Amino acid sequence: MSDSRWRAAGHLLAPAQSLLSAFLKAFAQLPDPTFRIALVHSFVLSALVLALLAAAAWWTIDSLGLLGGWPAWILGKLGLFGDVVVWLLLGALTWMLFPAVATLFVSFYLERVVGAVEAHHYASDAPASGLSFGRSLIISVRFTVLAIGLNLAVLPIYLILFWFTPINLFIFYGLNGYILSREYFDLVALRYHDEDIVRRLRQAHWWRVMAAGLVITFMLTVPLLNLLAPILGAAAMVHLYKSLAVPVAA
Repeated sequence: MSDSRWRAAGHLLAPAQSLLSAFLKAFAQLPDPTFRIALVHSFVLSALVLALLAAAAWWTIDSLGLLGGWPAWILGKLGLFGDVVVWLLLGALTWMLFPAVATLFVSFYLERVVGAVEAHHYASDAPASGLSFGRSLIISVRFTVLAIGLNLAVLPIYLILFWFTPINLFIFYGLNGYILSREYFDLVALRYHDEDIVRRLRQAHWWRVMAAGLVITFMLTVPLLNLLAPILGAAAMVHLYKSLAVPVAA
């Protein structure tokens, strides 16, 4: 292979390597005392959210008429299989909504986690101006409401394509990956820049930011790993931001 081809291949692999490096560094810092405290909080909040989401999913199934009227009659005739269908729907709805709600936790411990990452890996860099808790909470609530609304909006598509799992997974990960990529990136980058620069930076590296959002979404759907995902996502996004070329102000 010619030198130009090697350089081209390296140019294509570099973003993927930086993304992998970002998450590996985040995993490696889990023993950090700041991370451990955030993990305890995350575990308690995640358990609470899972219980609330299960109740919300049950209410959603009930509101769709699956627990009453002719759907219930059909499920009753199906016996054990009907019970399995209800529990599958309950689990699917809980699994579907968890990434959207769990990311709300990020605003609670964003500063301490990001601060720990900066102190450990980027102590020589200029400090960030920071993001107030109120503003970070507003950003998280805004994206959480958006994510829940959009996921519920596509719920009929999920049900219609119930037996076409690959298509449903593509829609689910694409939708939530995009939303979470924007939320996590904005929460980190807005600590350093105004909204205009953050927007241009996100657009310039949209596919790398999107890939990080897809990884975070995947982690949020894996049992046990989903308890670590909000913290790991925030930490990894700091590393990703630091690897990007920041545009100069216009």
